[in-house]
Amino acid sequence: MPQFEWLENEIKNSDRLVVLASHHPLSKMFNGYSPTGKRVCVEEITQMLLKYPKVIAWFAGHEHRHHVAWIGSEIEEQGFWQIETASHADWPQQSRTIEIVQSANGEIFIALTVIDHAAGTTYGKAQTPLEMAALSRLISANVWQKRESLGAKHSADWAMGAPHERNTVLRLSARS
Repeated sequence: MPQFEWLENEIKNSDRLVVLASHHPLSKMFNGYSPTGKRVCVEEITQMLLKYPKVIAWFAGHEHRHHVAWIGSEIEEQGFWQIETASHADWPQQSRTIEIVQSANGEIFIALTVIDHAAGTTYGKAQTPLEMAALSRLISANVWQKRESLGAKHSADWAMGAPHERNTVLRLSARS
């Protein structure tokens, strides 16, 4: 069974809310070099997911940035949140906790909290885990590939996302 059919079957037969996770976000779901046969790309995946109100979120990381986007109708009754998270290897070297809560009236809340590691700003001899983390942070903040003066597509701060994409609570209406 092709992956697309398998995924739809899993969603259709689930009796719970559905959260998807993948390396690539929807905007990067394309494949110009797939084997022969029909390719399934962004539009088809999106339309299939929007048929199922139980799909509430898609987590991804490919872009190495904090980003949140609503996928669906403007009235928030049909759709889901796409949540992208920064990388541990690149600036700003942050993790993210994700908590999903459903209220008594069925509303769904997704709480996103960005977490910095505990390393300081000095790395000594880079022999302990915290010293190595401090050195890693210094390197990530100064990586030449993120310098706009050298032609970087995005500045290093781009990965931090906008304030509303870091520590926030996302809401979804009750789902049937």
